Amino acid sequence: MRHPLLQKYDRLIEFFGQMLGQDYELSLFDLRAEGCPLIFIAGGLNSGRPLGTPLAAAGLSMLERFRQGDREPLVNSHSVTADGRLLRSSAVILADGDDEPEGLLSVRFDDNRYRDLVDEVLHLCHPDHFWQEIEGLEIAGLNRPSDSGQASAALDGELTAAEAVRRMLLEANTTADALTSEERLHIISELEKHGYFRLKGAVREVTEVLHCSQASVYRYLTQLRRGDAF
Repeated sequence: MRHPLLQKYDRLIEFFGQMLGQDYELSLFDLRAEGCPLIFIAGGLNSGRPLGTPLAAAGLSMLERFRQGDREPLVNSHSVTADGRLLRSSAVILADGDDEPEGLLSVRFDDNRYRDLVDEVLHLCHPDHFWQEIEGLEIAGLNRPSDSGQASAALDGELTAAEAVRRMLLEANTTADALTSEERLHIISELEKHGYFRLKGAVREVTEVLHCSQASVYRYLTQLRRGDAF
């Protein structure tokens, strides 16, 4: 016998999967079965979750909040695939006629190729030697701290660049996706002031936590070095 949730939702989910295209994955979880397993996938994105995968902790927490009266969907959060890709994720709980939760619809979006496209466009706008200097952290003295005598938590080995960003986000009670351009620039400014960008791999770490491209980080740094910020 066909799963009752699929009888209700699979055509709709399949429709949106076809409409949204290759960068989206729509997944339906059965909230009435043990472990709340994944029972249906549509869309062009393959995040590596097979059918039968149990609902993750974030989904279970959302289900608990629903039962307590919080019916708000989860919009534009983030998740990480098994192979390390960062995805934008949203989810909504589906209720039956008695307002009891029966399914969870998850929508994942992979914007990594668009981030790469931005970098490619910028490469077209600038000469090769510009990017060679950037990739070597040589542009505008970005490989040197603003104050060579200033002590740095990063250089003392207390925090990595990624940990420093996460701490600032936590202290500000916000997320990377909720940051304005000014707030993102402020974070880059603090990292630069304390010498984090002297550490190997710091730019890559920062882009992963802030959900932006390396080109964006270098633009912020150049702006700071020119004195355009604040």
